[in-house]
Amino acid sequence: MNSAYKEAKQIVDEAKRKLEKLLEEKSTTKTFEDEEAYYTLSGIIDRLTSASSTFDYLDSPVKEGILELDSVREKYYILYENGETSSLLSCGNALEAFLNDDWVIGRVEATSKGEYYFYGSEKPLLFPGMTVRKRIV
Repeated sequence: MNSAYKEAKQIVDEAKRKLEKLLEEKSTTKTFEDEEAYYTLSGIIDRLTSASSTFDYLDSPVKEGILELDSVREKYYILYENGETSSLLSCGNALEAFLNDDWVIGRVEATSKGEYYFYGSEKPLLFPGMTVRKRIV
């Protein structure tokens, strides 16, 4: 992640700290308007928290590899370029897949039939040899 985005993350974190402090100091709601302003600020803080987490995620190192199927457990794992393997992937595991010549952020999910798929943009079924990467958070 380039330095401009790292600077943006610092600005986001500082804004969040300042708004949280303001909210703590002014947390006694008195009027309808005060209550609405409180909920608006709470929502902004939630979005800033999410943005900060996304910046942290995107700034994490990645390990690229291909999916392989553990035939005994019928679950996928990643065979990394350096020969190491990941733990078995389960529903909810964060994953990035290389689809249509671009990386897509998503997660592993399963159908009611037990077929694993990538929940990102297109929801393709996972398959051995699929190019993926995992953030080392």
